[in-house]
Amino acid sequence: LDNNVSLSYSYTLRHKHFYDWIKSKIERQETFKDHYVRRPHRLYTRGMSMQYVPSEMRNHFMPNHNDYDFQNCHWSIFAQKNKLSDEYANAIKPMIDEPIDFMKYISKESGADVKTMKTKRNAIIYGDRRGTGSKTLNNIRNLHQEWLFDEQKQPSVLFSDITYWETKALEQSVSECNVDLLMYDGFMTKEKIDIVDTQQRIKQHTGLDLTIVCKRAA
Repeated sequence: LDNNVSLSYSYTLRHKHFYDWIKSKIERQETFKDHYVRRPHRLYTRGMSMQYVPSEMRNHFMPNHNDYDFQNCHWSIFAQKNKLSDEYANAIKPMIDEPIDFMKYISKESGADVKTMKTKRNAIIYGDRRGTGSKTLNNIRNLHQEWLFDEQKQPSVLFSDITYWETKALEQSVSECNVDLLMYDGFMTKEKIDIVDTQQRIKQHTGLDLTIVCKRAA
């Protein structure tokens, strides 16, 4: 964590155990050290970690860190590493190329907030059949269900496939900077990375065109 961070932080009862864990580590002057394991390819920490702490709280205790993220990571990898029909590829293209505008559109279409629609969008790729309230997103859901059936692909196998490439891209991203925390499809570091250079390195080693965004600058 960053030095001299204030323990004064307002949290909900649901997040109290996260705060208590951080507070006890700071008061005992214990080092925050993560041990990562692959399950099956995605990197998770063994035991409690800042990886699991809500983003608002994590940002409070790591204010001097830049937070980098792969934009729409799983859908981007899915589209690039699988053979899709023209209809399906065209349907998800706006979601991948212009994710902010797309999310605003389906949020307005459904009447639900963007955070809710993002959760529904992410669930579709791994087989969720429920209605989303958005005609546009429901069409993507139907096309994805057809793809899963045609390819005889189980959602768990698809998750394994995608997180394999996610981890490969993450390894290239952090290969030339000092990283303090891995975040599945992103990472936090006190360094300012060269985003264009990192994206090119990912492309060279994985064949993936992924967009890296700085969600929060130090």
